[in-house]
Amino acid sequence: MLSIERLAVKAPAIIEAFYPAMRGAEAIFLHVFGLANRWGRLPVTVYPSSFAESVSMYDFNMTVGGVGRTYRYYTQPPVFAFGSGLSYSRMNVSCHSPGPDASWSFLCRVSNTDAGAVSGDVVIQVYHRASAAIRQEVDHPVPWRSLRDFDRAFVSAGESTVMLVEVPLEWLALTNRAGELVVYAGTHFVEITDGNEQIASFELQVKESKVLESMPESMVWPWAN
Repeated sequence: MLSIERLAVKAPAIIEAFYPAMRGAEAIFLHVFGLANRWGRLPVTVYPSSFAESVSMYDFNMTVGGVGRTYRYYTQPPVFAFGSGLSYSRMNVSCHSPGPDASWSFLCRVSNTDAGAVSGDVVIQVYHRASAAIRQEVDHPVPWRSLRDFDRAFVSAGESTVMLVEVPLEWLALTNRAGELVVYAGTHFVEITDGNEQIASFELQVKESKVLESMPESMVWPWAN
């Protein structure tokens, strides 16, 4: 998605409604006038206008030209990042591991208790990021990070809620050149964000590599190996 950065510099907020259909006007009205506070998060990366000049629009390689495409491979600062979004509420979010026996589970406490708080939604996003050592070890492109899960909760003004994040092994998997889903031995990171600020980053250790899923032989291209 190409940008309108000249407007973004001057405008305190921009509403991206995409194709709002029949009920879209009502939803926009309710939100603009503060009668609702359930804003979404951006499902695309908004690139600067220079992106079209630095990358061929006919080259769909995700790592093209060292610039990359999509939030998973793009290496430059975007105008608006994937997953970002504003709200009338400023929620306070903190995450921690509940204990050594649940090292791959995390609790996030969301508080909407600031002065002048407005009831509304919070959206927690969970990303996987492989360590620099894993990136250097493998022989295929590795995303900078990958969205693994998200959750939305409505939090009334003056109240709090708790959200549980459980990380299964497959969230740490990467796809190799043969189309296999592989969890590589080494350090992995689980990053939790509300779309605007990183809330927490947890380091997970995998002792040995494991193939979780292989591509059926009938689907493997001859040059994959």
